[in-house]
Amino acid sequence: MRCMNRNCIPMEWKCDGERDCGPHDNTDEANCKLSGTVVAMHRIPGKEGSPRPVLIKFLRMDTKISLLRKKKAINEALKVRIGDDITKLNQGLLNRLYQHDNVISSWYFNGHVYGSDEEGTRHRSIIQFLLLVAGIEQNPGPDQSNKKNLKIVHNNVCSLLPKLDLINNELHEYDIICISESHLDKSITDDQIKLNGFHKPIRLDRNRHGGGVTIYIKNSLHFIIRNDISVSNLELLWVEVRNCSNEKFLVGVLYRPPNSNSNIWDLFSESVDKALDCNLPIFLCGDFNCDMMSNSSNSFKKLLNRLNLENVVWESTNFTTQTGTCIDLCVTNRKNLIKSVTVLTPICSSHSPVSVEISFKTFKQHSFKRQIRDFKRADYEGLKNQLNDTDWDDVVFNSNNINDVYMNFVKTFESTVNRYIPTKTITVRPNDKPFMNNLIRNKIRHRNRIHHKAKTSNNPDHWKKFREIRNEIISLVRKAKDDYKCKLTSQLIDKNIPPGKWWRIAKSVSNFTKNRDSPPFLEHDGQIFIHPLDKSEILNNHFADIANIDIEPEIPDNNEPPPCHLNKFVITEKEILDQLKILNVNKPAGPDGISPRILKEVASFISKPLTKLFNMSLSVKQVPLLWKIAHVNPIFKGKDDNCAKNPGRYFRCELSGSCIPKQWRCDGNSDCGPGDSTDENSCSELLAKDACDAKTSFRCSVSNDCIYKGWKCDGEFDCGADDTSDENDCDADFCSYKEYECESGECIPLNWTCDKEYDCSDGSDESEAICTL
Repeated sequence: MRCMNRNCIPMEWKCDGERDCGPHDNTDEANCKLSGTVVAMHRIPGKEGSPRPVLIKFLRMDTKISLLRKKKAINEALKVRIGDDITKLNQGLLNRLYQHDNVISSWYFNGHVYGSDEEGTRHRSIIQFLLLVAGIEQNPGPDQSNKKNLKIVHNNVCSLLPKLDLINNELHEYDIICISESHLDKSITDDQIKLNGFHKPIRLDRNRHGGGVTIYIKNSLHFIIRNDISVSNLELLWVEVRNCSNEKFLVGVLYRPPNSNSNIWDLFSESVDKALDCNLPIFLCGDFNCDMMSNSSNSFKKLLNRLNLENVVWESTNFTTQTGTCIDLCVTNRKNLIKSVTVLTPICSSHSPVSVEISFKTFKQHSFKRQIRDFKRADYEGLKNQLNDTDWDDVVFNSNNINDVYMNFVKTFESTVNRYIPTKTITVRPNDKPFMNNLIRNKIRHRNRIHHKAKTSNNPDHWKKFREIRNEIISLVRKAKDDYKCKLTSQLIDKNIPPGKWWRIAKSVSNFTKNRDSPPFLEHDGQIFIHPLDKSEILNNHFADIANIDIEPEIPDNNEPPPCHLNKFVITEKEILDQLKILNVNKPAGPDGISPRILKEVASFISKPLTKLFNMSLSVKQVPLLWKIAHVNPIFKGKDDNCAKNPGRYFRCELSGSCIPKQWRCDGNSDCGPGDSTDENSCSELLAKDACDAKTSFRCSVSNDCIYKGWKCDGEFDCGADDTSDENDCDADFCSYKEYECESGECIPLNWTCDKEYDCSDGSDESEAICTL
């Protein structure tokens, strides 16, 4: 914004409670509406064992002054310490921020922390910078949702296959990845270019020497390929995407070769017109090879204006040593849905990836912290001595209630273990690549800084340095992946490796197991559910409903005594000890949180109380409630291959992914499973298309194929493998395959049909239905 003294300051500095225009100019703080007292707050790390400090930014300076005037009274009443000297905190914050992945540089000046991000944008004040690097909400509170804005990225990669590792490494966080100039053909299979966490790629190939577009869509999104709005002779691919909130929108990727003739814009206009008729938000990205920053693009700008589309990329995306051009674009008919547009650093070609964040929400799996045992620092000798000295009868078996007894055992055992086996907190990052290391991360940050410098100065030396570092990163990523595979391969030689781990490594190295498809979506009450929690709730309610009984059955009157009682069984200490010694230490802990590794290590010291506990359970004929609880996780086992091997005889359900025989379609019953009735959709069109004329054709009962009626009962199986219905229910007297059966039942030679002579008594051998086949 422009101040009264003609100074120009960033717009976000307006109404921040501080005068930034100058000592005698308060233009930036004028006409500010008071929307709240606190703008943002954040708790930062403090000294170990001491309360963590809290940074608070107020909307107006007078609020801060009013609070500081009452500092002494507040400190005495609330037992807190309030201060405005945060120089030491700033210095510690600088050290931590400089190590952050999104931070290029940071500095302290005049009571503020300044910093610049990867895109070169400068940020001022501690709170603004914390909001940038930590993703902190302005009113922090518990995060009740893991739904975030959906992100689309486009990149011209100039040959996809050799650069797949780089794309998987640097663009995996995006929900939709659009690729232009993929350079693929039919010889490259989908499995060769598949990205983990994404559906199989949607492709529109040209050849291995140029062109082609590809789209990757995250498993958390549902999509439909819209070939109906595509046009021939144009490398434009459309998909209709549906997010976890059942909101629909169209995503397209275009590649327009340079020096194309003007007819390509007519084809482009035709396809976009079809897309606009769908009445959905459109986000079309691609390499248009039309520089939006030059006058030569005026005709294209007029075309976008006529189609009610607007471009949102207005900076250079393709760089050479001399110039930069804005040819990688993203156009939309709903600009209000776009939250941000970012031109990223080039990763594998001269084209910069273009990222677009839209306001549609999607489910994202974030990193999380987990507390685990630090077995390397465990004091097993001290633990065994403490368990040996424990008076179990006094601390555990002091009640007649089996649940109280077991809870006493768990609490006593856990408190003892906590004293001798410490815990540590680890961060689990599900999206991290296993071969990533700090060297590659530092090189990526260095590359981004050099690219920003080269883009700003346009110095040939800077561009040369950038290309050198970019090529070095490519080599490092490929080498790190090869080293990781070699490490896994060497582990297979270890004879002490557990069988389960051995097979997991063998499968990951050899790739001799087929890739399983992502878990299917569920349709319920006309809506498609994608989020795992929503699907679990629907399945749980379904199985709970089918297990309910409207009328309770009568309990049979059986007065015969049972053949034996539980209290007659006695478990010995040796039996318990034998079971503890064969525990698999690689198995996870149960609901009680006791690790099998610890149980096996101290087996001889807890076998006695466990024996008494099991015998008590048998004698009172009760099982502790905690033993009835289990961690149950539904695991998607993948889909069978019948639909892939025999698509003519099997039907793939669209939502559940089940594969059913084709004759089950349109039979009046929903055979796809709960929440999926796609096998009963479009039945009228199917029956009209595949209807068999009873006079001339025969419907096979298994394959559902329609064959020539004369092939029935001809001594040969014509319906296909595993289908003999055309030779069933045949009388002894039937026409051979060299004869034609008249409707009157007569048999005549096949060459007598359609010879303009009536050889059947009813004339059916010359009927129009026969002669037009």
